[in-house]
Amino acid sequence: MSRALVRAPRLAVVGVACLGCSGAGGSNSGAAGEPSGNDVDATSTDAPAVTDTGSREGGDGTLDWCGSQATAHLFCEDFDQGVPGRLTSKTYGGGTVAADVSDYVSAPESLWASTPPLVGPHGAGGAFATASFDATGPHFHLQADLQVAADCAANSDGATLAAVTFDTYSVTLLAALGGSYLVELTYGSDAGLAGSTQHRLAAPIPTNVWSTIVIELDFSTREANVTVSGAAVLSHRPLSFVPSSTATAPTLGLGAEIQNQVGQSEGCRVRVDNVLFDSF
Repeated sequence: MSRALVRAPRLAVVGVACLGCSGAGGSNSGAAGEPSGNDVDATSTDAPAVTDTGSREGGDGTLDWCGSQATAHLFCEDFDQGVPGRLTSKTYGGGTVAADVSDYVSAPESLWASTPPLVGPHGAGGAFATASFDATGPHFHLQADLQVAADCAANSDGATLAAVTFDTYSVTLLAALGGSYLVELTYGSDAGLAGSTQHRLAAPIPTNVWSTIVIELDFSTREANVTVSGAAVLSHRPLSFVPSSTATAPTLGLGAEIQNQVGQSEGCRVRVDNVLFDSF
């Protein structure tokens, strides 16, 4: 994995224009490949605050996936009511966020994030769905079903699939040629990268199949855990950094981002479904 990746500009899910964004999250139930209708300027950072979604019913009166959860969660999104649903689309460099009615974990659709082919160093593209939360931790739990195309992990720079950000500190999930990583990034007051640590997962994130990804961050013990479809791939890994304050509202991002530093990318396509986020 290239060290150059960690020198890339700060993700827009933490408020910087490199992961562009769009207006407030609306609904779009078109087929994959159609624009979501929410993608605009690459400088917007207006992801809405989100609280417990509560119970939801489908059109036939049955509970959808979120509504069927046995316990309440800080955030739940199954995209059964549209894409990006309770999240906000943030795209740049030709990235697209749309609904996909052809492949999902819970019917009738999933979120589809796509970045175009990028030729040569310094090419970049992103397609994320984000949400910000009024939550103070210190324990944070993210669960999401992801289907990652093989091209996403076919270059040494890799593709960012998920991020949890606290102002000047971010934890990201990266799939790259030869392996997958949990990456810690810290930023200075000028938004420049101040430090980074890469934690290699025991097994790479599978491609072309649905996998349930769980990321647990415990800042009280300074540890991280990651499971993929129930298998532990990072266990009680000590964190090199912690947020300056977990009272800072965290921002969640899911989708695809490619930032070429040393090579080129054939593009990346990621499907997302059944997202849970908790803080306690």
